[in-house]
Amino acid sequence: MKGFKKYNTPKFGLFRIDTNEYSLSEGWIQAENQFKIIGETDDCYVTRLQESVCGEWVGDVVVEKKCTIPIGVHKTRLARWIPGQLSIFD
Repeated sequence: MKGFKKYNTPKFGLFRIDTNEYSLSEGWIQAENQFKIIGETDDCYVTRLQESVCGEWVGDVVVEKKCTIPIGVHKTRLARWIPGQLSIFD
């Protein structure tokens, strides 16, 4: 997980996400969705970590290794941070 920085406490933010709808007057329509952010990479705010299998060439053979991939929303999609208090149920 090169470049992943985990937050000590999660943050909540509103992000502009495409709805796959187009309007002649507005262009591509976006909706604001709330996400719980657990960390960040250089270009994304991370919402979850996904276990995966990655292949790596060793000579002429591909060796499979388990890896963890940070999944999230691109930083340019951030509309605003949501202030709030910690909850033990999130």
